[in-house]
Amino acid sequence: MAASDADRPRTWQFSKTKMCKFHLVGMCMKGNQCPFAHEKCELRALPDLTCTKLCKTLIQTGACTDANCTYAHSKNELRATSTFHKTKLCRFSQLGHCALGSKCNFAHSEEEIRPLDTSKLPEPPVEITPEPRREKMPKELKAPRQLLQQQMLQQQQQQQLEQKQMQQQIQLQRQQLQQQQLQLVEQQQQNKLLALALQHQLMSTVEAHPERTELRRGTQNALIDTIM
Repeated sequence: MAASDADRPRTWQFSKTKMCKFHLVGMCMKGNQCPFAHEKCELRALPDLTCTKLCKTLIQTGACTDANCTYAHSKNELRATSTFHKTKLCRFSQLGHCALGSKCNFAHSEEEIRPLDTSKLPEPPVEITPEPRREKMPKELKAPRQLLQQQMLQQQQQQQLEQKQMQQQIQLQRQQLQQQQLQLVEQQQQNKLLALALQHQLMSTVEAHPERTELRRGTQNALIDTIM
C-alpha cells in the first residue's frame, strides 16, 4: 500500500466533522468525494484525541502554562487511541531510541504492529471515475464549419452593401424631385412676371390707340391664358 493510501484512514476519522464552506455558497465541485459535510445531518463528532501526544511547548521550553492544553505533559498522561494504536512503526525507535517507551502509540517492532480496526471509522467517500476527456475535433471536420461561417459572414456583408446602395438611390431620387420642384416654382414665377409685363403693355396701347383696344385686348388675353 502506498504511503498516501496508508494515511487515508487517518483522514477519514475527520471526515464530515465540519460544514463545507464552498457548498454553503453553491460552489463545491467535489460532490460525494468532499470530506466536509454538505448537510447538518451529515455532521459527525470529532474524535477525542486528548492527551494522545506530548505537548510541543513542554518539549521545546520545558514548561506549559496553558490551562486548557489538550496535550499530555508526562508519560503517565499519554493515552492510546484504539483505532490507530500500534498500527505503524515508530520512527524514533527505528533510529535507536524512543523516550516514550511502552507509552508510545507506535509499534517498536514488527511483532507489535496491530491490524487497523476500521469498524469505528466512517465509510470512505465513494470514488468517482472521472469522465474521459472529449477528443478534439479533427481539422478536416472543423473545415466545413469554418467554411459555413465564412459564407454566412459574406452573405451578411453583401446584404449590408445592398441596403446601403438602396438608401443612396432613394436619397438621389429625393434630391432630383426637389430640384424639379424648384424648377417648376421658378417657371411659374417667370410666367407671372411675363403676364404682368403684357398687361402693362396692353394698358399703354389702350391709352395711345383707343380704336384698337378691343382687338389687342382679345389677343393679349389669349396670350396671357397660354402663358399662365
